[in-house]
Amino acid sequence: MRPGPHGIELVIAVGQQDEPPQLAGITHLAEHLLIRLAGVDATFKDGVTGLATVSFSATGTAETCLDFARRLCTAVADVDRLTDEQLALELRIVESEDPLRFHETIPSLWTIRHGLQGAGLFGAGTSTVGTLTRDEVVAWVRTWFTGDHAVVVLTGPWADDVAPGLALPSAAGGRVRRRAAPSGLSLPVAVPTSLGGTALSVLVPADLGPSLAHAAQQRFFTEVRHDAGLAYVVDVQTDRVDADTVQLDVVVGASTERAREAAEALVRAARDVAEHGFGDQAVARARLTASVTLADEDARVGIVAEDAVRAALLGHPAEDCVAELRAEQSIDDETLRTAWARALETAVVMVDEDADLGDTDEFGEAIGMRWDDLTPAVAVGPREAARAAKGHRRWRNALLAPLASDWGAVTDEQVLIKSGDRAWTVALADVAVAVASDGEVVLVMRDGRRLRVEADGWLRGASFVSAVEAAMTRVAPERLRRVPTPAEEQERPGA
Repeated sequence: MRPGPHGIELVIAVGQQDEPPQLAGITHLAEHLLIRLAGVDATFKDGVTGLATVSFSATGTAETCLDFARRLCTAVADVDRLTDEQLALELRIVESEDPLRFHETIPSLWTIRHGLQGAGLFGAGTSTVGTLTRDEVVAWVRTWFTGDHAVVVLTGPWADDVAPGLALPSAAGGRVRRRAAPSGLSLPVAVPTSLGGTALSVLVPADLGPSLAHAAQQRFFTEVRHDAGLAYVVDVQTDRVDADTVQLDVVVGASTERAREAAEALVRAARDVAEHGFGDQAVARARLTASVTLADEDARVGIVAEDAVRAALLGHPAEDCVAELRAEQSIDDETLRTAWARALETAVVMVDEDADLGDTDEFGEAIGMRWDDLTPAVAVGPREAARAAKGHRRWRNALLAPLASDWGAVTDEQVLIKSGDRAWTVALADVAVAVASDGEVVLVMRDGRRLRVEADGWLRGASFVSAVEAAMTRVAPERLRRVPTPAEEQERPGA
C-alpha cells in the first residue's frame, strides 16, 4: 500500500468541446449543481470541467471518499430533483467565479484557432450560461453523465480488492460528439483581447509537450520578467488537443501600458528560439524537471492516472510514463528548436485591446504577423449595402442622426451597417449564437467575432434590436438565447 490519504476521482467523458455554442457552459454548471445535490460534508472535494472531461474528486479516509462518490452518483441518477431555486443560486456562484466570462462571449486563444465550436469553446466566455434552464441541465446530465463513459481513479493506501460500488445511469439517446472542421482564423495571426495582458499560443507535438513547456517557462520568464521587467506573471500552460497534439500558451500579465512592449518582447524571444534554440539554462530546466518528476512517486502516479483516463475515455494510446521521463532527461536543444520552429507556423498572439498599439498594420509588421482586429462583419461597398437594404427599414445612428448618413438595416439573411464611406454585412447563417439581453443583442460568429447591436446607439433602437432577434429566430431559432432582464431575475425562484 502507498502511504498518504485516500483519494478518489470520478472522471466522465464530457467537456466544453461537446457543447453546442447556444449551451456553452452547461457542463461546468452541471458540475456545480451535482456537487450541490450530493450534499454538504467535511470531505476535501472538488470538481473540474475541462476540454474533454469533467471530474469530481475527494480526499480523506476510505469511508469519506467512497461516501462522497456514491452520493455524487446518486445525484446524477436523481438529477430530476434539481429545483429552479438551486439553479438560480448556483448561477450566482458561477457568475462570481468569473464575472467577465459569465456576461461576455469572449474569444479565447482556442476560439481564435478553432472557431466558436468544439475545442474553440475551451476558455471562451459563456454568456449563454445565464439563459440555461433547469430542464436543459437535467437533459444534459441524462445524456452525457453515463456509466459507459466514466472511469474511477483511486490513489493512496486502498486495499487491492477494494470495490467502490459506484453506479451511473446507462447511456441515453441523443449523445452526439461534435467534431466539426475548425472555423477559426487563418494562422499565424495577432488579435486584440479584452482579457488584458498578452499571450502567445502554438501547437506542439504531444511527446515533446512537457519538455517544450518547461524550457519555454524558463526562457520567457527570464527574458520578459527577469531581464525586461515587463510583467510579474509569465506562465506557460498546456492542454491536450488530441492524442498527438498539445496547445502551449505563454500568458504574460502585462499592464495595458506595457502590453505592446511585452508582446513584442515575447514574439521576439519566440523567433530567437526558433532560430537559435532555447539555450542551455532552458534545456537544463526541462531535463531537471524530468529528473525531479521521475524521483517523485506522487507526481508519477498523477501522470499515470491522467494517461490512463485519456486511454480509457478518449481512445488515446497507452503511454509509458517512466520511459518518457527518461527520454526527457536527455532532451537536446536542437530537437526542441526544430519543433518550436514548426510550432510558430500555428501561432496566435493576443494583446490587450486597450493597449496603445499605434498603427496596427505597423504593429503586425513589427512582430511579423498579420493583425486582425476581429471586425465582426464582411466589408462591402456602401452602394452594395444600400442595394441589399432596399425595401427594408433603416435605423439611423443616434449620435449622428442629424446628418442622416449612418444607418443599420436587417433583411431576411443579413444585418447591414453603414458608417461614413464604409459598410459591413453580417450573414445570419454564420452566427453561432445570438445572445439577447435588456436593450441589446450580441451576434457571435462561428469564427468568434462579435457584433453588438445596442438600442441606445440607434434612433428607435429597441425596434432595431427586436428586428435582429426576429430575423435570427427565422434563420435558426435554437441559436437565439435570451438573458433574463433584471426584473425577470428578481422574479426567478431563489433570487
